[in-house]
Amino acid sequence: MAGSKNSLKRDATEIEKQVEQLVDRIVDSNNATAVSAYERKIAQLARDKHLALEKLEDIKEPVRPFKEMFELAFGFPSNPWNLWDSERLENKRTVLKLTFAKWLAYSRETGFRTRIWLYY
Repeated sequence: MAGSKNSLKRDATEIEKQVEQLVDRIVDSNNATAVSAYERKIAQLARDKHLALEKLEDIKEPVRPFKEMFELAFGFPSNPWNLWDSERLENKRTVLKLTFAKWLAYSRETGFRTRIWLYY
């Protein structure tokens, strides 16, 4: 991600240098056709720079460091009871989603059911 950010910043500064060079050429040029071509090229470079800056803004930094997220991800399989035992309903739902591939069948009379019970 950092490489991508640096690359976009580098692209934006390179485009700015190219625009400056083209502006210098326009000032030195007396040919109307060449000036028109330079202006079109400057407009294209401005669009490219704007696009690179938009992409740079879209790159988000992670909310938590990788090491912390890694520990959380691998801490769950070692002991899912810690999340299930919490008071938060979201944690219990997370345990169910991460543990079971499909929704569990539930009956108000008998509680959670397995697929085998559904066929009898």
